[in-house]
Amino acid sequence: MRKTTIEKRSFLIKITSVIILFVLLCGVSFAKPVTVRVALLHNQYAVKISNSNGLTAKDAYELKKITKSPKNIVVKVYKGKIYVNKIQTNSKFVYIVSKNIHHTTYLNGVPYRGYYLVGFNNRGRLQVINYVSLEDYIAGVLGGEVSSRWPAESLKTQAVAARTYVMYKLTQSKDKVYDVVNDTGDQMYIGVRGESAKFRRVVKQTSSQILTRGGNVICTYYHSNCGGGTSDSWNVFKKDRGGLTGVKCPYCAGAPNSSWGKTLYTDTIRYRLKKNGYNIGKIFSMKPYSKGKLKRIIYLEIKHSYGTSYVFASEFRRIMGYRTIKSTKFDVYPKRYITYRHTKKIAVSRGGVALTSSAIGGTFRSASKKLQVPTYFYFSGAGWGHGVGMCQWGARGMALDGYNYKQILMHYYPGTKITKAGEEKN
Repeated sequence: MRKTTIEKRSFLIKITSVIILFVLLCGVSFAKPVTVRVALLHNQYAVKISNSNGLTAKDAYELKKITKSPKNIVVKVYKGKIYVNKIQTNSKFVYIVSKNIHHTTYLNGVPYRGYYLVGFNNRGRLQVINYVSLEDYIAGVLGGEVSSRWPAESLKTQAVAARTYVMYKLTQSKDKVYDVVNDTGDQMYIGVRGESAKFRRVVKQTSSQILTRGGNVICTYYHSNCGGGTSDSWNVFKKDRGGLTGVKCPYCAGAPNSSWGKTLYTDTIRYRLKKNGYNIGKIFSMKPYSKGKLKRIIYLEIKHSYGTSYVFASEFRRIMGYRTIKSTKFDVYPKRYITYRHTKKIAVSRGGVALTSSAIGGTFRSASKKLQVPTYFYFSGAGWGHGVGMCQWGARGMALDGYNYKQILMHYYPGTKITKAGEEKN
């Protein structure tokens, strides 16, 4: 085992001990303390952390105090060293704590609860990880994901789904410096800015509730609007972690992006695919090759001057841009044909049998034909998001129709049950 790996594990063990101590002192009421590590910033030269009740900076490896401040601590990186309020340290990570994990502390003027781990990323700049109690984290996610004007039952649904998702991520990140990021790569966590009295209330009403299947916490994918039906998770994610079955959803009709359209030039499509490793020539045609049971595309077939390529639809969506191709539920139409002369070399045949190049001394003949190829494709789609798990607008619609949050959860996550966090197997 390499020395760096040993140091990393030792560091993580020490940090975990500090987490448990702080959470216990703050009185979080779970079967076992739960703290979430959220990556907030990734490439900084300096950060300012503020709290009017005072802050303490400590070496994250030795857990020794570096300095205390009544209000502000500035962490900078200069010539490969971390400076805390102009004090040079030899540590690669420092943590900044306040007197209470639930108090508001400002990071570059933005309010979050909890405390911070600040240290080097792999580019020699600073990354900042927010250590926050689970329920404070969920309150900050609700504000980033849904509107407080939505029915309470749909907000409870979101709280349980968000809590389950991060509890699942905790099982996957034990050897990592953070558990989740604060954007759509995981969940939209915006800290204190996202909190409201209504959000706090539904978080308390669903306190510690998560979804499990067979005693194991599941990966509760969710998205904005499914456009009439969700997808089997294995048809969208190559490394499926949810095991979720698609369901019909008439409840999101009329939601934003229930329908959408986008035009892309063939040259744009080709450029973006080539940039992402696909050997694509001049595009002749594009159509769905396979679809799921609710009309979501699984693979696209693209015929081009180099041959035929099959592109995973969710990968195509990522490459074209999530705001461009808003879901995998779409139809594609070729538009504005132009004449294209396609030339290729073929081996000369003798007696109806094609000769190999070696048999004829490397002699080929050229075959050329005119093709009508589209200038661009028009994509006509429904819904926004990957389409797996809970449809957020659908959950809102179900709540308006009188369903409670448990019924909504069972609709979008069939075969699961509600469990208290800390009582699951994994």
